[in-house]
Amino acid sequence: MSKYKYETHMHCSETSGCARNTGAEMAEFYARLGYAGVVVTDHVIPHPRHAESDEAWAAYCEHITAGYRACLERGRQLGLDVFYGWEYSSSVAHFLVFGLPPEWHRDKPESVSWDARTYLERVRNDGAYVVHAHPFRENSEPIWLYPSLTDGCEVLSAARADIANVRAGEYARSYGLAAVAGSDCHSINMPRLCGVLSERRLESIEDFISLLKGGAELFDDTL
Repeated sequence: MSKYKYETHMHCSETSGCARNTGAEMAEFYARLGYAGVVVTDHVIPHPRHAESDEAWAAYCEHITAGYRACLERGRQLGLDVFYGWEYSSSVAHFLVFGLPPEWHRDKPESVSWDARTYLERVRNDGAYVVHAHPFRENSEPIWLYPSLTDGCEVLSAARADIANVRAGEYARSYGLAAVAGSDCHSINMPRLCGVLSERRLESIEDFISLLKGGAELFDDTL
């Protein structure tokens, strides 16, 4: 029986300035490749200017979920499941946050003043499952690791060099963190994709988290 493919780490241009394609285009890309679903993990980088007024914060919350909403709408038309997550960044340390809804951000303007430790503590206290994304990035130092405040680690990233993935795997095993694979995909021209496989079709982000907790099978494809 064939297994279901899931992308765990991808970006859309409506929200992530580093992305090259819209949410709809990303949905079409993954549907064309036969994926069952994707998790949209656009960048969330809180800054004091985002909370200068209620209106500014509301606009920011709309912005950071725009890519997801566009991908979700097109995904529904194509039969591609689209789940919500985000990539929280604190300097060179990046974390994938799964399990909280888009609405979580609305009453958190104070998050602009949280340091990384506080942010991770707060999202996990609210029920999030946190994966350290590409912890060993080429030419990015210092390397900040938070094994007590994360649940998993991206041990296979299509956007990172092999040695960086090897080091990430060693780190995950040392601390008993769940092993996760993701593409960190920013465009439909990505030449390599990584993700997780499931024996059954996932129905929710909670199903996705359960898959990771149980030790998901990872895959690495060159297109």
